[in-house]
Amino acid sequence: MAKITDIRKTEFDGDFRRKVRGLLDSAEKEVVIITGEGSSFGFLDLRHATERAVERGVKIRVYAINPVPEFLNKVLMLGGEVYRGKKKAGNHFLIVDGKDWVISKEHPPRVIGKRQGEIHLNDRRSAKKILADFGDLVKNAERVKTPIWNKDPLVQAIRRPKSWGIKTDAKKLEEELFG
Repeated sequence: MAKITDIRKTEFDGDFRRKVRGLLDSAEKEVVIITGEGSSFGFLDLRHATERAVERGVKIRVYAINPVPEFLNKVLMLGGEVYRGKKKAGNHFLIVDGKDWVISKEHPPRVIGKRQGEIHLNDRRSAKKILADFGDLVKNAERVKTPIWNKDPLVQAIRRPKSWGIKTDAKKLEEELFG
């Protein structure tokens, strides 16, 4: 029997993060994400939960409209599949193992403290429908296979460091990272 729990709007999206992190930590086979930009991946606890899932052999597949470079690059570096499309999904979804899923209701992009939605446990029927929607979205999307390093903020900072009035040798750091 399916169980539904609300995700409340909280400071720093704490309720959302705690519940999604729990689902990611429970994943055994696959995590599917339908998102706009993937900004919740900027929360280190969610990123680390995703990394732990991949270490356990969980497959990650993502559909995004305008993924932020650090999200796209990290998912690709973890071995995940990323599809960039033009069709807006409205609400965002995370489906775990074809049975548990989260809906993050539409909210302003990259705004913290506004996420709310629901977590659905043991709801295979609805998860199957969302996975079918994912399949439809990726049919008309481009599969991204190469990271976009030139737009990643960390790479930009390393390649063109700001002058803080302290003598540094950024060339050596860039050589260490990029050869």
